[in-house]
Amino acid sequence: MVRDDRELADRGQLLISEAVTNVIAHTDSDSVRVFLSVDDCSGSLLCGVFDTCTHVPHLSVASQDTLAPAGEAIKIAESGRGLTLINGLSDAWGFARASDGKWLWFSLLPSHDQQSETATHHTHP
Repeated sequence: MVRDDRELADRGQLLISEAVTNVIAHTDSDSVRVFLSVDDCSGSLLCGVFDTCTHVPHLSVASQDTLAPAGEAIKIAESGRGLTLINGLSDAWGFARASDGKWLWFSLLPSHDQQSETATHHTHP
C-alpha cells in the first residue's frame, strides 16, 4: 500500500492542469483526453494528455524565467511556460504521435522519503 504523498499530488495537479491548458491555448484540437495511472507498489504517477493536433510539443528557451548573472530574475514571457514546468517538475516526459493526434505524457516519482517508507512497508509486511 502506498502512503499519501502530498508533494507528488500537488505536482501532478499542477502539471495536468498545465498540459490540458496547453491543448486549449495552443492547438485547434476539438477534444482532450486525460489518462492517469498510479503504480500501487512504487507510488509513481503516469499522466497522458491526448489532443487531435499533429504539431509536436517543444520547449521554448524564451518561455523560461532565467536568472541573470547577478542572481536577478528576468521575466521573459507571461505565457507558454507549460512545457517548461512539465520539464522542470516531472521525472520524465515526452510525446508519442498517434494516427489521429498525439499524446503528451509525463511521470512523477514519489519523494525520496515516500519511496523509503513504501520500500520499508513492502519489505516488512
